Amino acid sequence: MIREFEILKLRGTRIHQTKYYFTLEGGFHILPTFKIVKSNNTNKWNPIPDSNTHFSTGNEDLDKVLGGGFERGSYVILEADLDVPIEAIRLFELPLILNFLSQNRGVAILPEGGSSASEIVRMLEPFIGLDIIKKYLRIYEDIKPSIEQFAPYIALMRGGAANLERDAAAWAQVQINLREFTKQPILIVVGYDTCESRYAEVPERLFSEIGTQVTECKAQGNLTFAIAKPGLRITQRVLSMVDKHLRLIEKNGYIFFYGVKPRTGLYHVSCHPVKGWPCLKLTPIV
Repeated sequence: MIREFEILKLRGTRIHQTKYYFTLEGGFHILPTFKIVKSNNTNKWNPIPDSNTHFSTGNEDLDKVLGGGFERGSYVILEADLDVPIEAIRLFELPLILNFLSQNRGVAILPEGGSSASEIVRMLEPFIGLDIIKKYLRIYEDIKPSIEQFAPYIALMRGGAANLERDAAAWAQVQINLREFTKQPILIVVGYDTCESRYAEVPERLFSEIGTQVTECKAQGNLTFAIAKPGLRITQRVLSMVDKHLRLIEKNGYIFFYGVKPRTGLYHVSCHPVKGWPCLKLTPIV
């Protein structure tokens, strides 16, 4: 249950916002609407150690909510409402990526729609350095003849129904190479909207390929973090196979988070760059 109150009229004052959300955690507190707060200083990422059974999410609040982070071998789906800004999704995605890279672990990214390899590198580089990115990061990107795509972190794919099996095999080899190079489990980040748009003509083959990836993730002890938006055909079919289903919802400029599988409480999402990077803060709604 989301706690809210509404101001319908205030004498002598213009009301710019009528609905407010609050929590009773530690007393009565009005919660802020969502916005990214940038730190004046940029610090190198300080990794949160993993346990023998779990990978850290890169955020202490989220680790606590999920009982220690993500279990090794997990396939996780973060489903975000259409009105959830990409900046809120990044607060869950980027710390996880940084925590893997900072421990010299491989990360393979198939970006969500609207993201590019150059944009992802720009976001990560201030906190981890370009040398680490070149060694341990690989980003799926369509071949574009008019653009030079020779950076070591780019993995070129063709896209389209006729190339699904070829791209899947090449992407699997990228992951194998990262595992062999690092001698450690890897993180795979997947934008489901990109998957569906690039291979929309062959949904059954795409679903079968994702099923194979779920199985491989468990067998290899890797971690897959998939980002989904409403309305995608593949999401509902895959949910029955995954270990964790997390949700982000938006209400009147506020962002809330909860776990569907496993079930968690409801949390308000905000950004606190106290450590020199955007830091996710989760406040229980009680």
